Amino acid sequence: MFLIFRPSSTKSLHINDFPPEIMREIFRHCPSPDSPAPSTRNAPLNIAAVCGSWRDLVLKMPEIWAIIGIRVRGSVPDVGGITQYWTNIAGDHPLSLTFHLLGQTIHMKLKDMLPLETFTLISHAQSLHLRMDVADQRFLFNHIPKDIGLPFLKSLTLVVNSGEDRAHIMWVGRPSLLRSCPSLRHLTIEMLPTLSTVMPLDQGITVDVPWTQLTSLTIKEPRLVLTRAVEILALCPNLVECELGTGCGRGAASWTTKAVVLARLTSLALAAKCQQGHDARPGVTLILDCLTLPALKTLSVSAGWTPRAALAACLLSFQQRSEFALEEFSVMGNIDLEGLRTFLETTPTLESLSVNPVNQSVYPPLLRLLEPETAETRQLLLPNLISLKLTAHAPGIYVNTSGTAKYMEKKWHTRAQAVDKYRCEMEVRSDRLVCMLRSRFRGTGLPRIQGMKQLEGVTLRTWLGGNTYAVDEWMRCVGLGQIEELERRGLFVKFEFEVY
Repeated sequence: MFLIFRPSSTKSLHINDFPPEIMREIFRHCPSPDSPAPSTRNAPLNIAAVCGSWRDLVLKMPEIWAIIGIRVRGSVPDVGGITQYWTNIAGDHPLSLTFHLLGQTIHMKLKDMLPLETFTLISHAQSLHLRMDVADQRFLFNHIPKDIGLPFLKSLTLVVNSGEDRAHIMWVGRPSLLRSCPSLRHLTIEMLPTLSTVMPLDQGITVDVPWTQLTSLTIKEPRLVLTRAVEILALCPNLVECELGTGCGRGAASWTTKAVVLARLTSLALAAKCQQGHDARPGVTLILDCLTLPALKTLSVSAGWTPRAALAACLLSFQQRSEFALEEFSVMGNIDLEGLRTFLETTPTLESLSVNPVNQSVYPPLLRLLEPETAETRQLLLPNLISLKLTAHAPGIYVNTSGTAKYMEKKWHTRAQAVDKYRCEMEVRSDRLVCMLRSRFRGTGLPRIQGMKQLEGVTLRTWLGGNTYAVDEWMRCVGLGQIEELERRGLFVKFEFEVY
């Protein structure tokens, strides 16, 4: 619902003159489940403390009291008192509960911290986010009343510390509890790796849920083997969106390729990270080779150093098999230019493209390929492209076999010869970038290329490391005068950098 309020005069409007429906809409977006235990520093308590009229207003908004986040930091809060007070105001409104106990050595006291009425409360939750160790999760699920279960649960997030020896198997209590959740649609499973943890590549995860009901699935687990990931997808025929972050371990040598068709899936993000010293093959290609996704609109692939020819052939085969009309494509990996060209030729519907090559030398020919009027272009590539994102690496930054940005050497950037060579290569790609942008964005007053949409926005990102100069590589090398000219004509250009 959109609310439009027009004051009777052009004078400044005092906050107290805003109508209640506007204030309610503002207050509705204030609470966050990531906030610490309820306090006057966070909504809605800080709103209620401003004045009497605001307090009266928020006390009549049960939906913002239905978001409860309990975070333990040192001392244990009065969970029973907090939840009772808030749920009295929330009434029958669906609850969203977050328990953040990760890193706390309190599971022996969890029974005392969570009184009986809290477990009954959890059984009425619509959204449940558990950020706690495996033993705590097991304890919590085992004490939810058997006669109630979790009948209203729609979204479940399980985050655990992978430093535990037991964490390689996600056991969440009574096997039948999650399996009998009739409303469950969204599932997120995430392991938080620790530096001291040895991650065996042959380990999988075990979660007993009604997979066929799920429409959204996110798993981020570096020890999840590729074959197990495919088996999980085969259990989820109704998925609409999926994000998988796995290891590069293949799994059982006797495993045979499965054909998995997900007719409703529109968004897929894949990332495969291998451990240092392990072969990056087959990576995401093993998963893609098993999938047929005819409804796919958004595809994100993070392939690290998976061999470029294998990645290119896999993407092309995936598209030919699925025949999807892709609209958004993001790729991070060792890019084969000819393979990428062939893939882009088969996806003329693409509107958004994001490229982060681990082999940065591919940029000059790649940018030339994206120009609509060059001898290298056999046909008009990406006629519907309106958004483009390119990532450069600062001097000394490289991507390792797991797809993670790393710094080559502590003082690499002090070697003038190496930096100068890198800068020269960067200037070549920057000149080609300006040519490509001018050809894809004509602005006003210039003839358009027939059959091609105008580029609307471009994002130029730089990966930095803690030991590199805080310089945006694109901004340093691209002539700002030329970019400003394109911006004045209507092209949106954004420079950003990310510190790994």
